[in-house]
Amino acid sequence: DAVDPRLAWEYGAGHVAAQALVVTAGGDPDVRATARRWLLAAPDPSAEWEYHDMRQANPTGFALQFGEQRLASDDVVVGVAQRGPVLDVAVHHPLFSAMPAEAAAHVGYLLLDNAVGEESVELWLGRVEPVTARPSGAFPLHELPTRIAAVRAEYTGPDGGLVWILLRGDGPSIVRTRVRLTPVSRPHFDTHVRVRVPYPEGPDGLPQAGPVDELAALEYHLMARVGTDGEVVAVETCRGIRTVHLYVDGSTPAADLVRSEVSDWSDGKGTVTSRRDSGWSAVQAFRMLKSAPRTLA
Repeated sequence: DAVDPRLAWEYGAGHVAAQALVVTAGGDPDVRATARRWLLAAPDPSAEWEYHDMRQANPTGFALQFGEQRLASDDVVVGVAQRGPVLDVAVHHPLFSAMPAEAAAHVGYLLLDNAVGEESVELWLGRVEPVTARPSGAFPLHELPTRIAAVRAEYTGPDGGLVWILLRGDGPSIVRTRVRLTPVSRPHFDTHVRVRVPYPEGPDGLPQAGPVDELAALEYHLMARVGTDGEVVAVETCRGIRTVHLYVDGSTPAADLVRSEVSDWSDGKGTVTSRRDSGWSAVQAFRMLKSAPRTLA
């Protein structure tokens, strides 16, 4: 409560230590960065304690107590439908029919958080719906990690990072973006930095060979400049303007370092703007664009 009253905490058995202390934002993007910074400031794990900022998967089975009702994970079944890089999930427990809809939704997320881990829920699950009837094609909850692993393998590269895809907007517009635009893996990257630089455009509004190399070099230098304090998540190219979207740790000088990198752009005045955006709302519109024919690692 002293750090932020929106944070939640719990403790239980650890994976490598005897006990684990978890301080979590509970899905609230506005305090995920706070929880992650708490974790980054935590001591190294010991034989007694380990620390996490998201609920961890419990592969051995578990039970949740909700009021007078006890919900065992062995009684939960789920139905899934893959939608690109995410699985939409229907969650069923026999006791859902006796709960208010809002309570069932809350418990449904807690069941998933404990079954596959809070990070996997945020990263690989899409729509989550608690249902009072057994969904078609349902399978036990403990099999869901295997389904998620298959999606993860499809959308991660050899280095374990998320793949990039090409998207096409209206007119001569191309967007290259990370496949899952969510801050869950780097919640302390809570500041959006938009870099816009002009380039000499060809007949189709896109850069020709020379400018392409220069623009690629700029992107490389930006990534090197922010280092571990930020990352490039999307790049737009349209009608003589290249826009690079970065998310950086707002408690560091990363945004100012980006400004210094762009200050002497050769083909005209580049601009850099930044604002706090813990939910990564500035790049969510890219989810509405259609994928181009090929995927980039």
